[in-house]
Amino acid sequence: MASTKRPFTTIPNPERSIEHTKHDERVMGRIKGSELIKEQIGHWPTFHDFEVISICLDRSPYQQGIACDLRAVFFIYDIRESESSPKRRPAHAEILFHDIDELTIQGFNHQNPIMGLGLQLVFCERLKTERIVVEWGGTCMPHEVQFRCGSITIVRVIDLDPFQKGNADDRH
Repeated sequence: MASTKRPFTTIPNPERSIEHTKHDERVMGRIKGSELIKEQIGHWPTFHDFEVISICLDRSPYQQGIACDLRAVFFIYDIRESESSPKRRPAHAEILFHDIDELTIQGFNHQNPIMGLGLQLVFCERLKTERIVVEWGGTCMPHEVQFRCGSITIVRVIDLDPFQKGNADDRH
């Protein structure tokens, strides 16, 4: 009997830079709740060296059709601060990407660091409206995500060091 197993293929080394990580005012205007991240780490980040903790896809009725959303949780921190500093302010940021399409996900591993979160407004001819092109990945750990969405909401930010003690193991 012939095997029906698909052969295992590896993703080529995807290490690369992520474009459009410096988010302009037009993109930021499509992100509700961005102040939650700014309050946590002191600024809006590029998401460089952050990590994707989880991804959840959801499909539900919306107006006269169906909307698909992607919810992702990112491990965030102030990259300008040392690992032992209480000012690093590590947290989990839950982000909801509304009304997604053209989704591509390659790889999801025990670690999913990213080189940045690329966000760019583009005009969609088919829908006759602007959409946000979203992209993250770019490290040697193969985890690449690309899609378009209508808007973005920062659902919540969970402070992982609420008493601002820093990482005592790294102190000298």
